[in-house]
Amino acid sequence: MSLPSARNALGGALAILAVLLMPGSAAAQGSVTPSFGSGSLVLLGEAYRPGERVELVVRAAGARHAFAAIADARGRFRYDTGLTPPPLSSLEIEATDEQGLAQATIASVPGGLPSVPDAEDRTGLDCAS
Repeated sequence: MSLPSARNALGGALAILAVLLMPGSAAAQGSVTPSFGSGSLVLLGEAYRPGERVELVVRAAGARHAFAAIADARGRFRYDTGLTPPPLSSLEIEATDEQGLAQATIASVPGGLPSVPDAEDRTGLDCAS
């Protein structure tokens, strides 16, 4: 390989590396984990950009539910969906960040969860996140 073509190849490789290392590149993708401790589905997000809006889609028991969460200053969020999927069922969670990067999770709902009150019994409870 001649010296000019080696310089061109090295220059091209450095340009690609510079793009990959630019701040705000798509390398930082968050993750979402389901939690069922209270009997209802809570989505816990982490590793997002501070203030980033994350579109959430949950598919459970044949239905599709859409939500949106905003990451806090540490790139985390906690979103109480209010959904109570049947024990031992499966659900799909898709989270899409503002850059359009999507993460999909398939989870099984554990058995033996605490029961959640009916909608009438929830009056006065603050479930907002």
